[in-house]
Amino acid sequence: MKFLWKKKKNKTKEPIEEPIKEGIKGKTSLEVFCIKHGDVDGKIYKALSEAILLCPWKVGRTLDVLKEKIRQAEKKIQDPFEERESCKLAFQLAIYKIDMEAAKRFGERYSKLTGKRLKILDILKESMEMSQGYYKEQLAKEKK
Repeated sequence: MKFLWKKKKNKTKEPIEEPIKEGIKGKTSLEVFCIKHGDVDGKIYKALSEAILLCPWKVGRTLDVLKEKIRQAEKKIQDPFEERESCKLAFQLAIYKIDMEAAKRFGERYSKLTGKRLKILDILKESMEMSQGYYKEQLAKEKK
């Protein structure tokens, strides 16, 4: 039996691929940002990836609230988990707020509680500068 109609050709347009720079495909937005801004050896990226919040403006707590929570946890020696996690979050928010002293204090406290030294503490100033650029770029993207 012959078909009375002609089979329509599938005329789908192939998506136009944007030119991708060599070595950037498959990397996170933080890693791409760091590469574009001069971190060719990946030292700052490695430090930032283990330490910063990617969207700190979405955290529902302030640095002052966390400081108080840490003080309370220090008094209650029975809850080291809450103290450790509060220190980590306070450290991450201090980086976002560009508070060098608080970041150093909470980062060292977190390192002491976990037993491992954060790489970012060795290059804190450079990492904070890089993270601020990253946060500005991400906020601009989110507002669009």
